[in-house]
Amino acid sequence: MDKPNSDRQKMDRPDMQKPSQFDDQFFEHLAEESQRQERDPAAKPASTLKSKIYSRLLQEAAAEGKLQPLRESRDAGYELCFWETFVDILPAGKQLGGFNHCKVCHGRVMGENWEKAPIPWTGCPYGGFQKS
Repeated sequence: MDKPNSDRQKMDRPDMQKPSQFDDQFFEHLAEESQRQERDPAAKPASTLKSKIYSRLLQEAAAEGKLQPLRESRDAGYELCFWETFVDILPAGKQLGGFNHCKVCHGRVMGENWEKAPIPWTGCPYGGFQKS
C-alpha cells in the first residue's frame, strides 16, 4: 500500500481556507505602504491602515474566542472606550462576554475610511490612531 502524500492531504482538507480576494488586496496595500515608508523614512503609516489592521486582529481574536470580557480588560489596566464603558455598566453587559464591540461602532467605520477622522471618545483605539 502506498503512503499518502502528506502535502497533498493538506491541500485537499476542506477546513483549510484559501486566501480571499479581500486578503490579497489587503496585503498588497500593506506592501505598498511598506515600500512607501522605505522610500520616505519620515512617512508614517496611514491611520486608515492602522485601523484596518486593528479591526482584522480583533475580528480574528473574536472568532477564536480570545477576547476578554470588558470588566477583566478594565481591571487589567486597559482603558475602555465610551461605548464599552456604557455596555459594561448595563445589566446585560456581563452576558456579552468577549463580544467585539468595535464591530458595530461607527468610530471603526470612520477610522478605517477617513484620515483625521473626528473621533472624540476617550479610550477609542481608532481615535488614537488618528492622533499618531
